Amino acid sequence: MFRFKNFSLSHHRSTLKIGTDSVLLSALVPIGHKTNILDIGTGCGIIAFCLADKHRKLTIPPTQILGIDIDKDSIKEADENNSTFPPIQNLSVNFRKESVQDLAQNGDQTFDLIVSNPPYFSASLKPATASLEKSKHRDDNLSFQDLINSIIQLLDNNGEFYLILPVAEFAEFEKLTRNRLFLKYYCQIHPKKNKPVNRIVAGFQKIFVGNFTETTLAIRDETGNYTKEYRQLTEEFYWNLK
Repeated sequence: MFRFKNFSLSHHRSTLKIGTDSVLLSALVPIGHKTNILDIGTGCGIIAFCLADKHRKLTIPPTQILGIDIDKDSIKEADENNSTFPPIQNLSVNFRKESVQDLAQNGDQTFDLIVSNPPYFSASLKPATASLEKSKHRDDNLSFQDLINSIIQLLDNNGEFYLILPVAEFAEFEKLTRNRLFLKYYCQIHPKKNKPVNRIVAGFQKIFVGNFTETTLAIRDETGNYTKEYRQLTEEFYWNLK
């Protein structure tokens, strides 16, 4: 059981365990007054629940968060986590075993915020277990092209899509978005202040906005301690970062 400040989650049966990437993405996504949110590849529901927790402090109209995943054990665990998640007024969280391709093709539902910590490995060695392969290898499950096509279909005209990727994979992803999705936010993540960037958190929208917000964040300082910026960013989720 992984314990956050306001809730706890089980994650031992889902395809992707709770880690820094999902929490970092959740912390950086500006939820504003988004009322119809989709989490693609939800796993145990970590991003969906973190975004729900961010709504706890807001006065919002009725809001729905939907998490989808192709792995049945992940959805089962997300549903179990949902049964113990502290209720939030005017907010509902639901999970469904479904691919984003099927959701885009079969329905007319759109979302004003879509988030994903998507599969990204293609050329590297695949893990021994099928569930881990689903979580981070996109070969047969979710190509970047499929993801982009689905986002374009599912995103409101004024909606926003956020994801986190390693640097090389983000460059590949961004190339495929040219003239289809447009950068709104771009954050380079350093694991340590003296280390190269290893993750990109980016926000896209369907309408060209010209200049976009560009920033950087270091998770740890040169001594290995969490930076003040990272502590402030994630303090709403964690009890205490050491």
